[in-house]
Amino acid sequence: MDWAKKGRSFNWDLHSVFGTWCLLFYLLFAITGLNWSYDWVSNGLNTLMGDAPSVQRKASVVTANKTAPLVVDYAAVWDSIQKTAGPELRAYNLRLPASGGQPATVFYLIKDSPHPRALNSITLDPANGHISAVSRYAERGLGAQLLASNYALHVGSYFGLAGRIIMTGASLMMPLFLSTPTKK
Repeated sequence: MDWAKKGRSFNWDLHSVFGTWCLLFYLLFAITGLNWSYDWVSNGLNTLMGDAPSVQRKASVVTANKTAPLVVDYAAVWDSIQKTAGPELRAYNLRLPASGGQPATVFYLIKDSPHPRALNSITLDPANGHISAVSRYAERGLGAQLLASNYALHVGSYFGLAGRIIMTGASLMMPLFLSTPTKK
């Protein structure tokens, strides 16, 4: 890039050089953003990456179980979380069901997680802490890991703080392309 140029020639250089550098990041924004924009893209990615498409939950008929009180043994739930995650537990999120008789879900991170969205999950009975299913990020296939990492890729946190700074910088440079038109 020649900083001595003036006018249209300088704008063309500015547009082409910064556009080339930002192209990879803009493509990453676009590809990861499509997953949230269109159901057919999301379902297609789930099919291609080896996961079954998520089934939309529909409102069901209210049953007698809906009025069952939610019973939670927090000590048993905490013990189950500690036994499953081990001493490497860094953070967790407990999602309780709306009514009793349904499983709770715990999403947790371990200390050496590759990024903040590399979540593991535990499905358990909140009344007694009995674990019915465990899903670990590290045990998933590459495709399933990429799907779980979609948000982290979109905002750059997949690559750490430097990735977030670079993605933010690329986002902030977008108005530059409006001020450097390439047509007469």
